Amino acid sequence: MVKYAEDEKPHSCLQIFDLVYEVMADDQLLTSGHISLPSIPARQTQEIQLLDELPHAGEPGATYYLNLSYRLRRNTSFAPTGFELATAQFVLPIQSSRILVSPRGTLQVSEGATTLKISGNNFTVTLDTVCGQLIDYQKDGQKLLKRGPQFTFWRAPTSNDMEIVTEMKQRQFLHLEHEVVRDFSWQASEQEAVVRVKTMHGTTNSAWHFDCQYEYRILATGDILFKLNGTPDGKLDMTPDMLPRLGVDLRLNPDLAQIRYFGRGPRENYVDSREAGLLGVYTTDVDSLFTNYVVPQANGNHLDTKWASLTDERGQGMLFSNPSGINFSASYYEQRDLDEAKHTIDLKKRDYVVLNLDYQQNALGSFSCGQWQLEKYRTKVTDFELSFRMTGFNQKEVRDTVLAREELVDEFD
Repeated sequence: MVKYAEDEKPHSCLQIFDLVYEVMADDQLLTSGHISLPSIPARQTQEIQLLDELPHAGEPGATYYLNLSYRLRRNTSFAPTGFELATAQFVLPIQSSRILVSPRGTLQVSEGATTLKISGNNFTVTLDTVCGQLIDYQKDGQKLLKRGPQFTFWRAPTSNDMEIVTEMKQRQFLHLEHEVVRDFSWQASEQEAVVRVKTMHGTTNSAWHFDCQYEYRILATGDILFKLNGTPDGKLDMTPDMLPRLGVDLRLNPDLAQIRYFGRGPRENYVDSREAGLLGVYTTDVDSLFTNYVVPQANGNHLDTKWASLTDERGQGMLFSNPSGINFSASYYEQRDLDEAKHTIDLKKRDYVVLNLDYQQNALGSFSCGQWQLEKYRTKVTDFELSFRMTGFNQKEVRDTVLAREELVDEFD
């Protein structure tokens, strides 16, 4: 119960709040303020005007949004003045064209017995033509990537999955993934190389699988436009009711530990806990993204991520972006490390950063103590397309916020 003096009792519960508002363009604060909420009787509404007009779209490619915070106007028996009890957020209908960039430069392509090397101005990309994988990306002489995107539908079981772990592992074998390369092809011009890899991705002893096509458009600027298409095939009546995820993981230089991202944060959030995170630009590091559960498990996902940059202490690193938003997480552990560890002390850091970029992550639910997740939040065996841009850069030369607003256009589109 909130305690007030007789002459201070509010006429409605709303009178105990100040409404604090911010209008943002990505990480830039455009305007802010606060108002004291009026007395509004229960079950009634009232319009409140915060701004005379919306701000102009002065930042090309930026996302404009309104943050609302409901904070106590005075001390109460349960919390002090200024304590936040509720939040809300709205993306504003401000249209802002992206920054159009026409890539320029020249590529050199050389094919060896088992590798394809593509080089341009201060960068080199190497692919394994047998395994069909991107195995090296170097920018300005620094090795940034150790292994490129690898499709997966597995994540370490969460505490809410414990009742179905046996089903997932001993009947569906979802943790035992295999990928077979069916075709590797490439073509190149002076300014662009396109590599396509067709694979079959399935599990041990299963009659269903995904037909996958990886596509890498490597531009003379060092940008890689990646796209993965997956189509279920085989005996589809034998597919599981849901999958842990649909996405890719990559391995990056362990020095790329400094992270900035535009997405929902700062705490982890999943499709059935979307309100746990607000859109914004967050600065953190790989260690801080890890949610340290008593029993190690999949963790740290962030929805609606438009871009994420991972850099070293000098500001050199890689940017991954998708204007429509994807799922993002990063840690020093593979999913099997989290799966096999019984306690956090059992976890040993890898000598690389594991970056997860997902088309969809399965909901968490609350089955360890309550209900299973809702049907609409489950990841299904279905067609999907995951795409994003990845590029090496240096924060001292161009900020990640600016780089992420670019739209690459050239004569090949």
